[in-house]
Amino acid sequence: MKRFFPGKLLDMLMIQQAQEALAENDLQSHQRFNFFRTFTLTVFLIGNSLLYQILLIFKQFDFVSGSIFLLTLLIVVNYFLLSRHKNFRLAYSIIIIASLLVLHIVSYYSGGIRNSGMMYLGGLILTTFMLLGNREGKIISAAIVANLIYFYFITDSNGYVRNILDTDSEGHMLNLDYLISYTAGILLIYSLSNNLESSKNIVISSVMQSKLILEKQNQELKKLSLVASNTDNAVSITDRNGIAEWVNEGFTRLMGYGADEMVGKKDSLLYGPMTDPHTIENLKKSILEGNSFSGEVQKAHKDGHPIWVQAT
Repeated sequence: MKRFFPGKLLDMLMIQQAQEALAENDLQSHQRFNFFRTFTLTVFLIGNSLLYQILLIFKQFDFVSGSIFLLTLLIVVNYFLLSRHKNFRLAYSIIIIASLLVLHIVSYYSGGIRNSGMMYLGGLILTTFMLLGNREGKIISAAIVANLIYFYFITDSNGYVRNILDTDSEGHMLNLDYLISYTAGILLIYSLSNNLESSKNIVISSVMQSKLILEKQNQELKKLSLVASNTDNAVSITDRNGIAEWVNEGFTRLMGYGADEMVGKKDSLLYGPMTDPHTIENLKKSILEGNSFSGEVQKAHKDGHPIWVQAT
């Protein structure tokens, strides 16, 4: 009897699916890192723009400029440290929190709820969802809404919020503020949108390639299925525990059991009492090690009479 082990057909399909799942996870991780890199560069440029604007107004370092400088430095250091600690979620969380802190601190000195930099918050929400997932995205969204409500109530409170541009009677600094904010906002949206478009194209390309591979493998599996179904040799497929999953007509003719009698039941017919003990030992060892086996074993027909077969 020629025997197809469970596995060769099913294991091949399972390995293929595992490889595809791994490839998909790697692709997602790769796209998240590209998104992180783009966002880091964009936030670095925005932070330097804000720092330049503040220094242009005050002509010296103060609490705001110092905080922005330190947070911008943290964002850069965070990017380069990622290659050492490999904790991607930590790196992604740091840049999200640092960016939110920059906008929060700047809002105290640039009009509170009237801060033109508030437009960056939309890009921050999008980035959080992309890098950390739905749960963290919802948390940051709620924090941003709370931040807006907070500044709404304290903006007109004396001593809490001031607008450093109010002293500009001619409006030149105000115009510069809007120019920097809108330019940086457009840069942020452009960078993130461009990254999303590139990611979409890569994903589509990967899906199409996987589809072609699957179609080719499905054609091979159909051919193997036809061979197994139509061959005169007896073929059975079991799982690793010996539970029969499928038998062909050749098996039912040789052994006398119907397919419905075998499927879902333990295949206790591997060998009979007259089979050479060395053959049994080799058979067990081959199964445990995942190697092929070929040898002469005794099996029992449904009516009880013994059958000697060449099993593979």
